[in-house]
Amino acid sequence: MKYLIIVSVLFFLSCKKQDAWLDKKSNKADVVPVTIADFQAILDNDEIMNADYPSLGLIGSDNYYIPFFRWQALQPTERNAYVWKPDIYEGDIGVDWNYPYQKVEYANIAMDGISKINSDINNQSALNQVKGSALFYRAYSFYNLAQLYAKPYNSMTASTDPGIVLRLHSDVNEPSVRASIEQTYNRIIGDLLEAKQLLPVTPSIKTRPSQKSVLALLARVSLAMEDYKKAEEYASEALQLQSELIDFNSLNPAASFPLPTFQTDNKEVLFYSTSLNYFTLLLIRTDTILYRSYQPNDLRRTIFFKVRGVDWFAFKSDYTGAFASKFSGLAINELYLIRAESFARQNKVTEAMKDLNTLLINRWKTGTFIPYTAINADDALSQILTERRKELPFTGNLPWEDLRRLNKDPRFARTLTRLLNGQIFTLPPNDKRYVYPIPDNEIRLSGIAQNPR
Repeated sequence: MKYLIIVSVLFFLSCKKQDAWLDKKSNKADVVPVTIADFQAILDNDEIMNADYPSLGLIGSDNYYIPFFRWQALQPTERNAYVWKPDIYEGDIGVDWNYPYQKVEYANIAMDGISKINSDINNQSALNQVKGSALFYRAYSFYNLAQLYAKPYNSMTASTDPGIVLRLHSDVNEPSVRASIEQTYNRIIGDLLEAKQLLPVTPSIKTRPSQKSVLALLARVSLAMEDYKKAEEYASEALQLQSELIDFNSLNPAASFPLPTFQTDNKEVLFYSTSLNYFTLLLIRTDTILYRSYQPNDLRRTIFFKVRGVDWFAFKSDYTGAFASKFSGLAINELYLIRAESFARQNKVTEAMKDLNTLLINRWKTGTFIPYTAINADDALSQILTERRKELPFTGNLPWEDLRRLNKDPRFARTLTRLLNGQIFTLPPNDKRYVYPIPDNEIRLSGIAQNPR
């Protein structure tokens, strides 16, 4: 893969975290990282490593709509992704592909660099931090890429289904080859398990990975793989380390951004990252049926949304504290939902409903919440999936990931529909368009196989 990024020049162009080493460099084009601190600084570049995670899945999901006149003004990739066209790029650069691989390259540079540094009792902890962080970022990027550019995980076909390109070294001249989906997920899990042994339990700042965020990502990956026992175990291990939820009764729903950010000690954020700021995501009008599914005493109705007009409900608040950015990181609320779903799928109804109610009692007006009950595992699962959609309506690509995995079950499969200027567009369950095309320039440069659309 010949990256369109001149990594040696871009390492430190936008680093927000202060580092004395950086301050001493006057000509950033001449920077050659050699020390542990140098490689840590690469990974602490939060404008690269914690921003611009893929958003195409969110654009293709169905928790929102945009009016026709707004849609007409979009760039080709956004306009075409919104209506699930086979060719979405029309010459545009595929940033959802490029940015994650940029993070992978940074991670590989850090790992290749520290492999040349001799370890001793004085530097081992710092070396572990760099390597563990790099492994996490690489796994996180690979996972995000797999949710767009590879089929949903299927244990029966994973060994032959094409996955993504697994870049494991910093040499950009290495040929690109698509791994299988099985190899892709094995690499993601392997990187994370190794990272868990190297990272601290709690990060010094939530833009850095830790054991907590590794476990949360392992739970998310296991859920995508339908390995519900592992998803339960990883979620439980993470929740043993941190489990406190925000009581929405403590928030001001009239505020522009009611939810606290990670800078203001958000209790739920384990790892902070944001999605690509596509213009579409500034125009979101929440699906009216989804909005009306929130009961009057459900505080998410006023914390998440603002009424802007007739059937126009704007999404106003997540953990970013900003209008343009969307939170794409890892948080406690998702862990409760992962574990609840995993319990339900293992016929552990009591445990599943306990987790769901633990989340919801913190979301409803004090004194009004009546704990949910379920008559069986299927009933519990249905309620949990409904609340998952309501709790995480615009978190990263999770709505898209959920559509992909749940479409395999006829009970939860949905046909998506868009109406624009009298024309109807649809996306049936399990359609080939649930796997995005690899950008045209990448196909030309590397020669890897394109996804059929």
